[in-house]
Amino acid sequence: MYCGRRFERATYRFAMKTLLRNERHSLLFGAFAGLGFVIASQTLVSAFNERPGPTGAARSAALISVPLTLAYFLICGLRFVFDLPAEIRANWVHKVILDHRQPESADAARKVMMTFVLPWILAVCLPLYLFYWGWAVGGALVAVLTAGCYLLADGLLRRFRKIPFACAYPAWKQNATIIVLFYVLGLWAFASILPGMEHVLLLKSTWYLWGLATSLLAARFALRRLRRDDETSHILVFDEVPDAPFELLNLSGR
Repeated sequence: MYCGRRFERATYRFAMKTLLRNERHSLLFGAFAGLGFVIASQTLVSAFNERPGPTGAARSAALISVPLTLAYFLICGLRFVFDLPAEIRANWVHKVILDHRQPESADAARKVMMTFVLPWILAVCLPLYLFYWGWAVGGALVAVLTAGCYLLADGLLRRFRKIPFACAYPAWKQNATIIVLFYVLGLWAFASILPGMEHVLLLKSTWYLWGLATSLLAARFALRRLRRDDETSHILVFDEVPDAPFELLNLSGR
């Protein structure tokens, strides 16, 4: 357990330093963050231009979706740049000194994601929510926001078994159109459906919001358990092998 925690801390530091010092990765992540900030700002302006609803609990689902939109782009941007190697010729160091059976690589990657999300949720969203909506409603909204971010991070890292920025990744392995489609659908689900559910539940009772947060956490822990039960997710990879162009049926059984 102790060795695993040391690996997790070392991987976290390596990922943070690479992300902050490597120009290519910083620019790509900055592009995701900038796009998320622009869309979130536009949503915020549109939300304040709307007329208040029948209750003072929440102005609209658009207002609730503002931090979710920004968090989505930050988490997805980090997941995207994790697959891009910083200097592939230098990953021999990791191959030599590390035990290839390390189940904590995804945990370290998730901590990097939450480092860019959790501080401003606690420092900005929580005080504002508590000030405008009170302890019950504000706390429930922050709980749903935090649980949703953890669920999104764990979902994106479901099959992640590499050290960030240290694995060769064939750019043609996946269709770019499909990837963009999944990102768009994910944004619609995370920044549109989820805040819509929050708004509807909030109009009924605050306790429904706490139930939604609990459901998101339960789904997150279910994903983590599936990952722990998957033995292949515990083995580090440093060179992703592309899928074979032809699959053999092996009818002879040899």
